Amino acid sequence: MQNYDIIEKKLERFIKKFYSNLLIKGALLFVGISLLLFIFISALEYFLWFSSGLRTFLFWTVLAIELLLLFKLILVPAGQLFKISKGINYSEASDYIGTHFPEVSDKLKNILQLKAQGAQGELLLASIEQKSKDLKSVPFQVAIDFTQNLKYLRLLAIPVLILLAIWISGLGDSFSSSYKRLVNYETAYEPPAPFQFTILNPSLQVAKGKSFRLNVKTLGDIKPEDVQIEIEGEAYNLIEENGVFYYTFNSVEDSKRFQLKANTVVSKVYELSAIDIPIMKDMKMRLNFPAYTDQASKTISGTGNASVPEGTEIEWIISTETTDQVVFNSKEKQIEFESSNSEFNLTQIQKTSVDYSISTSNSNFKNYDVLNYSIEVVKDEFPKIVLQEKKDRLLLEQSYFFGKITDDYRLTELQLVYYSSDNKDITTKKEIEISKSNYAEFSYAFPNEDLDLMSGTDYSYYFEVYDNDEVNGRKSSKSKVFSYRQKTELEESTENLKRQNTAVEKLSEELKQQKESNATLRELQNKQRKEKNLDYTEKQKLDNFIKRQKQRMEMMKNYSERLKEDFKKLNPEEQDKAKENLENRLEKNQKQIEKNQELLKELDELRDKIDREELNQKLENFDKESKKQEKNLEQLLELTKRFYVEKKTEKLAEELKNLAREQEDLSEAEENSSEKQEKLNEKFDKLKEDLKELEEKNEDLKAPMDIGSDKALEEEIDQDQEEAKEELESSEENSEDSKESASQKEKAQEKQKKASEKMKSLSDKMQQSMMSSNMEQAAEDADMLRQILNNLILFSQEQEGLMESFKSMSNSNPAYASKLKRQAELRENFKHADDSLYALAMRTPMITEEVNNKISDINFNIEKSLERLAENEVRMGTSSQQYTMMFANELSSMLDVALDQMKNQMKGSGSGKPKPSGGQPGEQLSDIIKSHEELQKQMQKGKSKGQGESSKPEKGGEKEGEKGKSGEDSEGGEKGDGGKGEEGNNEDGEGSGKKKGSQQGNEQMSGEVYQIYKQQQDLRNQLENEIKRLGLDGNTNELTKSLDRLEQELLMKGFSNDLLQQMDAVKHQLLKLKKAANQQGQDEDRQAKTNKKEFNSNSEPWVEKAKEYFNTTEILNRQQLPLQPQYKKLINIYFDGRSN
Repeated sequence: MQNYDIIEKKLERFIKKFYSNLLIKGALLFVGISLLLFIFISALEYFLWFSSGLRTFLFWTVLAIELLLLFKLILVPAGQLFKISKGINYSEASDYIGTHFPEVSDKLKNILQLKAQGAQGELLLASIEQKSKDLKSVPFQVAIDFTQNLKYLRLLAIPVLILLAIWISGLGDSFSSSYKRLVNYETAYEPPAPFQFTILNPSLQVAKGKSFRLNVKTLGDIKPEDVQIEIEGEAYNLIEENGVFYYTFNSVEDSKRFQLKANTVVSKVYELSAIDIPIMKDMKMRLNFPAYTDQASKTISGTGNASVPEGTEIEWIISTETTDQVVFNSKEKQIEFESSNSEFNLTQIQKTSVDYSISTSNSNFKNYDVLNYSIEVVKDEFPKIVLQEKKDRLLLEQSYFFGKITDDYRLTELQLVYYSSDNKDITTKKEIEISKSNYAEFSYAFPNEDLDLMSGTDYSYYFEVYDNDEVNGRKSSKSKVFSYRQKTELEESTENLKRQNTAVEKLSEELKQQKESNATLRELQNKQRKEKNLDYTEKQKLDNFIKRQKQRMEMMKNYSERLKEDFKKLNPEEQDKAKENLENRLEKNQKQIEKNQELLKELDELRDKIDREELNQKLENFDKESKKQEKNLEQLLELTKRFYVEKKTEKLAEELKNLAREQEDLSEAEENSSEKQEKLNEKFDKLKEDLKELEEKNEDLKAPMDIGSDKALEEEIDQDQEEAKEELESSEENSEDSKESASQKEKAQEKQKKASEKMKSLSDKMQQSMMSSNMEQAAEDADMLRQILNNLILFSQEQEGLMESFKSMSNSNPAYASKLKRQAELRENFKHADDSLYALAMRTPMITEEVNNKISDINFNIEKSLERLAENEVRMGTSSQQYTMMFANELSSMLDVALDQMKNQMKGSGSGKPKPSGGQPGEQLSDIIKSHEELQKQMQKGKSKGQGESSKPEKGGEKEGEKGKSGEDSEGGEKGDGGKGEEGNNEDGEGSGKKKGSQQGNEQMSGEVYQIYKQQQDLRNQLENEIKRLGLDGNTNELTKSLDRLEQELLMKGFSNDLLQQMDAVKHQLLKLKKAANQQGQDEDRQAKTNKKEFNSNSEPWVEKAKEYFNTTEILNRQQLPLQPQYKKLINIYFDGRSN
């Protein structure tokens, strides 16, 4: 019966599928019919707006239909499926199967009937089993086809499409509202108004105290003309704008209830809520500035904007109402304020500028009030340094600096930093004193005696200034880097000589131009003599002449000062008579220039005045002084050129010796290379160029010297050096062949040693030639000076004889013309002496400026004597002759002293280095005082001899001399002579009468006066040298005046009582000087140090000189003012000099 059981199971499965199919079909039909019914009833309500009773009937009717359909179509099949209720049996199932499988219908029914009849026989059972076996393979379930239910989906699709159309049309809400009315059938509904109110505001909330604008729009087929709002029983009209009605609630403090009305349409009741807002009542910022800024703390109210120095501590203090939170917002961070009751605080140190906002919040509002501010942090700037540099007018390597340094708060330190250019790691710092304010000025000089500089070293240096920044640490700023070379003594001397040469060339150009301009002066003098007044053209010429002369004098003064400074710098530790002589000449030349400048000033003042005679006198004086200056300057320049040639020869000889030493060292060195030899060759080539230039300078001298140059020897040295270089190059090329290389190196060494020896030989030759040349020249000059001195004495004696002759004759005497002719011949004779002295002055410093001045005075007075005697002005003419004779005697004395100095120099005592002396300083002065006393005794003897015959002429001479001395160079002086000439002449005539027949005695007396005068000059020279050695120059003003008066008395009056009184006055001054020397109490070694110290102390301090270069003075310390940063910037701009 196994097969039959299978048949039963298959039937069970069929029945289950059968009811499942019915359930699916019923569900589809139930949903479809329900939706159609829903749509139909809702449509009726949408359009008809049924009453409540009808809606109740429709609701329950629809509900009953739905329940019936649910029972019939869903619950019945479901109960049969789950066998809750009875369904079809096997037989009915076989009928359904038979309709689908006709071929098995009978078999299946037969089996079921047999089984139902209870067959027991084996045959029947076998028959049932057999038939069941045949039906086992038939799939009964196939008889049920679920796909047949798809046709019922059409019924479901119709309502779904209808609902989709309603939703797309936008009537979904209206349609659903009709459904809601059906469900709520008990509620009474009225048909909708023709329009309805819509509030456009997103919410009906307003912050307390704020205004609120209510925006309302009506929706519907009809648009009302007016809309009203009812607030607390009062109605207000809304304003229409672009289809929107609005009403403004002003300053809402409490909640408001309102309704909208239009026609008969009334809205529901709305409520406008007033909510609390966070309120910021006050804000303060307490600024605590960094201590180093020296600014007091301050508080700012009502704003969060501020400009503060870097590192300022800022404390915000905010008072609020109804505020729960205050937040500091910036791009980098958010910081919440700390709260205490209704006050919020925040403290932070501000180092950077920031744009920030402060926001307030409470439970109702988040970040309700956001206030934007900015804090500008003024960075502590780097200190600034503005530097000006000027080079010394005389020493170009000397730099002067004037600096302005500023900082925004305070300067703390200024340093000079210098270091060797070869070793930048080791620096030396020198602090410069400045005022500790925010602005300072300073002056500095580099180099100066406070700096420890090594000779032969290249230095770099700069200035560095520091501020007082405590936030970031002290900051500094540097100036640009300057360079300087501390020259060696040889380099310094060479450079000094170059500067001297340049200054001499410039002075020579100025002298040449001055000589050319003097022609204009002489032309103006001639015009002034001939015409009563100068015309406009001549006045313009005078004006231009004065202007040019002023400029030229100033330039000559500057060049002289430069030359003088160079002489001081040239080997200052050595005592060189020639250099000292040139320094003294330069100083006197500067004084002469200043004197001429004063004369020019007087000329400038007189040019527009009518006083023709005074103008002519000033022109004459200036012409005379100008000639003196020309002559002295010409001699000075020639002597300076000779000095340059001598010193340059010495330096070149020294450089040759140094080069010879280097050449010898290289020949013995292990690293003997062609490259090093080439460098020595280049050095010698440079020396040859310097020698060639020196020869040219020597040839330009009026009396060239023998400087010992030897072209042949120079060529030999050149050849030896070149051959040595070639041998070294060959040795280097043949380095692989050791024998050949060594042989060539030995040859090179021999050539190098030869070159070294020849260099030494050339150096010695230059030194010896210069020395022998100077000695020969000195001997020639001494012979020439001796001859000039003899001729000058003869000239003086003859001039005296002519003067006595003119005094004793009238202009009507027939011999007057012959005497006048002899005076003219005497003038020509003196011109020969003048020319000889001029030539001599060009090569020996023994002919001083005083000699040139005396020559000019003699020439001037000879010309005046001829001019006056030719005009029969005998008294004036003899007065000029008197001065001629006096100046001739003075000139003879000077030349005699110069001759003695030449002799001493030739003997070797004039080497320029003073001999040391022992004992106290006063001992040498004692010797000089004793010599002075002996000279006074000789004067007393001379006075006794000539007492009877020379007293009156002495008185006449005194009067004439007193009047003439001060006026010897001008017409004013000569007028003075004329004023007393009558008295002088009478006395002279009287004296002459007594001396008739005794001319020889008179000449003997003049010779004695001259010998005394000569001894006095020697004594004075000794005294001046001793004063200079002792450093007592400041105590000799009265002594110098006494000596000047003594010599004047001696020359003008001879031996007299006044002369002896002057001798006593001089002795008194000498004793005072000796006392001062003894009080000084220093020996020679100590004295040398003292002189050096005095030189240093007397030299102008470099600090003051630096200030002088920039015309600066000390400024008051500018105290830091409590300025706002923006004003501080303007102040800095002003002090930087950038203000317009």
